[in-house]
Amino acid sequence: MNIVVETGRFVKDPEIRRTAQSGMAVAGVTLAVDRTGREKGRADFSACKAFDKAAETIGTYFHK
Repeated sequence: MNIVVETGRFVKDPEIRRTAQSGMAVAGVTLAVDRTGREKGRADFSACKAFDKAAETIGTYFHK
């Protein structure tokens, strides 16, 4: 498994939903991550998913 740590801003509020079979929480967020160096002033957009307890925490405490 790969682990990536990015620091950025939410593009919009997180979308929380539950799976049909198990009812597990799934949070979907999009991060805008600023570039550095020669491409300063531009941003990359990363779509991220969180599951179970992490998704519930994101839905409760995080917003744009």
